[in-house]
Amino acid sequence: MRLYSKQLVNNASLEKQVHERLNALAEIERVDTNIATGSILITYEPERLRANAEPRRVEDYMRTHARRRAS
Repeated sequence: MRLYSKQLVNNASLEKQVHERLNALAEIERVDTNIATGSILITYEPERLRANAEPRRVEDYMRTHARRRAS
């Protein structure tokens, strides 16, 4: 899942917080950020993630509310 945050742009402190919070979830395999663009790339196994209610709600929200960028 790739997310974008304007608040992350040039914000190393927030980048650290994002990594700490997301890496604390065992269901997430990897988190990559880019503070130049505000990109957050979250790699996870969907079945494993869905076993935990909190990240599952985030995934559901993103699927139904996030605007997809044209490639």
